[in-house]
Amino acid sequence: MEKTMKKTLLALMILGLFAIAPGLSTEARIDGEIQAKAEKALVLDVACDARTFRLNKGGTILDALRGDGFIVQGKIYPGNTIPRGGTLETPGPFNPDTAPGAIGTWVCRGTFFYDIVEIMSQGKEPHLFSTQFHVLDDGRTLIHDGPEGGPQVRAIIGGMGDFSGASGEVFEEPLGTNSTGLFNIRFTIKIEKKSIK
Repeated sequence: MEKTMKKTLLALMILGLFAIAPGLSTEARIDGEIQAKAEKALVLDVACDARTFRLNKGGTILDALRGDGFIVQGKIYPGNTIPRGGTLETPGPFNPDTAPGAIGTWVCRGTFFYDIVEIMSQGKEPHLFSTQFHVLDDGRTLIHDGPEGGPQVRAIIGGMGDFSGASGEVFEEPLGTNSTGLFNIRFTIKIEKKSIK
């Protein structure tokens, strides 16, 4: 009985988090090609902060070669907060320094799969493989791993707090760039409901 009560309370808390994401839906469609049917989908937007990007070997993102490691962070917002638009040459208007409503910190570490020259001139995908941490202000953290660059499917590999033991899939969709000069990304997160402890 106590175990059932705990599971019910956990489900209600998770639904509370989903309620802050206007993108809640039973079906997520990414770029018209990747489609995921889920009972629940948590949608989060991220504004990557170019000022935090570091290559392990030093230099800028324009110096990245296949095999180079990096780390970068950004701010998390409820789904559908960040508008589409902007390129590396002409950043979009979204400014994470002044935009209200951030609900956490995003951290990404990974390894480039192609040289940056190949990515920019030939559109090679996936650009890289990474592990990402969505650290929400309420103490929950979700972790996923996989490819990046263009719409991609990634694997949820765990979490902390109420997301402990989480598994499922994340659908990553680039939205453009922000005022810092790096990317905005939308994540549609499908957690297997039986995976959360």
